[in-house]
Amino acid sequence: MSKSSLSHFPERLFYKIGDVAEILDVKPYVIRYWETEFSFLSPDKSVAGQRVYRRQDVENLLVIKKLLYTDRYSIEGARKKFLELRKNGEMKDIREELTEAVVERASQFSEEAASEISRIAQEISSLVKKPSKTVFKF
Repeated sequence: MSKSSLSHFPERLFYKIGDVAEILDVKPYVIRYWETEFSFLSPDKSVAGQRVYRRQDVENLLVIKKLLYTDRYSIEGARKKFLELRKNGEMKDIREELTEAVVERASQFSEEAASEISRIAQEISSLVKKPSKTVFKF
């Protein structure tokens, strides 16, 4: 995977929990729960007291989601597997693979959204061009 393909992942210094939830396609409460179960997940807090995540935190959360949802590990099993992956030096490859999947999903969503917007614009245009034959009675 090239560095340029990772550039489509939202590049920010920090991410709010809502942004992270959108990237992971989970609800914010799921992320908050995972923070209680995985001690290495401890996002910083903003001045306003909101959680702020770094890119590495988001990538770690992607790995956790894969372990829990795709590989079907229990919380305890996912904790052990995560540490094993880190110890064996496999974490970088998995993070890159999962990040690429997020980029691909976002790209597909963008194409679908653009197509839908175009369809709606054409429909509106056709409605505006047609004279209305509707008669309103009061």
